[in-house]
Amino acid sequence: MSEVLVRFTDLVRGGDEREYQPQACGTVGPDGLWEGWIEFLTPTGALRTERETSQPNRAAAAAPSASRNFCAAATMADPPITTEREL
Repeated sequence: MSEVLVRFTDLVRGGDEREYQPQACGTVGPDGLWEGWIEFLTPTGALRTERETSQPNRAAAAAPSASRNFCAAATMADPPITTEREL
């Protein structure tokens, strides 16, 4: 089951001009590595990227510098979002 690794305090603005609350999430993959991705929360749902990183353990996946780096990269991707879900 996935879990929130880091909740970011700064909002990001998407290409649609909406503001999103990003959070880094992760889970253990079938190979035993931690897989990490970014979710962008809105008041009504969430958008998420594909896997952004694979790390040997939860601590590495949750490291603030690594999380901030893949959060920044995710907001610059075109298109940055691959899955949408309602809350």
